[in-house]
Amino acid sequence: DNMDKIRSIYSRACVNHLPTKVDLHEQWAAFEEIQGDFDAAGKIFENLEKAHPELISLLLRRINLERRRGNNEKVSELYEAAIKAAPSKNIASEISIKFARFVRLHQNNAVQAGHVIQTAMETDPTNPKLYLQHVDILINTLPMDVPQVLAVINKALEQEMPEKQKLLFSQRKVEVLEDFGSD
Repeated sequence: DNMDKIRSIYSRACVNHLPTKVDLHEQWAAFEEIQGDFDAAGKIFENLEKAHPELISLLLRRINLERRRGNNEKVSELYEAAIKAAPSKNIASEISIKFARFVRLHQNNAVQAGHVIQTAMETDPTNPKLYLQHVDILINTLPMDVPQVLAVINKALEQEMPEKQKLLFSQRKVEVLEDFGSD
């Protein structure tokens, strides 16, 4: 059958002829996922990660495969491993933001999402994206804890970051006070 022929071609190309060609492996994984074989697709990504541990994008593709598969436990496990393996605190923060979004939007757990961001802030306290993400989580949690939102913004304003970032946080603070403040 045609699908077996295609699978055979991908297998020969990736295993024998072009074992280091990342994009070809990614196409093979996509083909397997389309065929409904999530295990095969996951295995392809796993093998690629072993060959290219420096490519965080591969791990993120595998995370998204598991998310589409509905395997939330594996998604969380892979995110935590990716954060630990990140080559810099900046990349770890970017992955933490993606993980927090997953936890909040796919698992409907704002408290856990907040913990993910707070943990990232301990390692990367001057990253404005982490504070913005934390504010976003708090603003979208009902009932909204306005003092907590303001505390995160104030903490951001205390950090060593570019003046333009501080201006944005100051503007955000005014917006929060205007829209949700009690006086």
